[in-house]
Amino acid sequence: MTITSVEDARNFVSDNNLQTHNIYKSVDNAATNVSCSYKFPYGIWFRGEPNKNTLLLPKLFRLSTPQYYDEVSLCYHFQRMVVLPQGQEMTNYDWLCLMHHYGLPTRLLRWTDDVHIALYFAAASSPDSDGALHVLNARRLNVANRFANSFVDICAPKSLDVRVRSAMAFSRNDRGVSFNLDGVLNPNEETLVAQITKHSFVRMALGWLGRKPKAKVPGPVAAFSRRICETMNPHLTTFTLCGGRNFTDGIRPVGFRQETTLTNQEDAGTFLVTAIVPSDKKTAILSELNNLGVTHTSIRSFPPQNLASIADQWLF
Repeated sequence: MTITSVEDARNFVSDNNLQTHNIYKSVDNAATNVSCSYKFPYGIWFRGEPNKNTLLLPKLFRLSTPQYYDEVSLCYHFQRMVVLPQGQEMTNYDWLCLMHHYGLPTRLLRWTDDVHIALYFAAASSPDSDGALHVLNARRLNVANRFANSFVDICAPKSLDVRVRSAMAFSRNDRGVSFNLDGVLNPNEETLVAQITKHSFVRMALGWLGRKPKAKVPGPVAAFSRRICETMNPHLTTFTLCGGRNFTDGIRPVGFRQETTLTNQEDAGTFLVTAIVPSDKKTAILSELNNLGVTHTSIRSFPPQNLASIADQWLF
């Protein structure tokens, strides 16, 4: 599929067209093990890339060997530098979302529920390269990657899937993950965490946790975030959160790019579809979007402090 206009993008993400591409069916949003049904397009998320060859990987994982970020040090350095409203409580996931907002490398990949915003990012830069508009069925992704097959919904910030993957960002060993988990575990969660932490994290990063539960820890899960500060755009508070950590040296965040790339996941064709945005159509598309009020200023939200430079200190 090629997108040459805003109308093309709207047609591409329509109910009927996504059913044609087999990443959505009306029964996806019917009540299953949750207490309510959903209307289209709930759970359909978008991401625009100015270069179609860019991997669907968080910035933290895009470095080529031997380069890497010391993720743990970066996270704690950020906590020391950022200014929060007095009394605001933060979970590990909240901190990662705020770090992403400040432009720091994290294990988060940002999506949007507004196709116009995604199309803007696909067209706004790299004028000599074809862009890509990715469409994700977030609920289907979670069926594949959440800790249990019965979990089919988009993760809330306090779900165990989010808490375990977020704790990895602040932990240098398996005991650290247990220690850094936010909140009190219920009995079922305690069983899951026990299964996770008793395995070596090299094995865990490869997804070798066994079949009960079906836990693919490096695989990303789709999660909502809180709007932690007023400068965050509410249409940019949907993320996929990667797990996986190689604890052989206690520093490197992950050594398994293939397992954390969405397009390399088993059955990716059931939850992900991509359209190409030709380079020679980018200027015309941006003009259309500008007429609709979709511009750099209307989309981008700017944090009150510039802390992005601290990432350089933890780049090796």
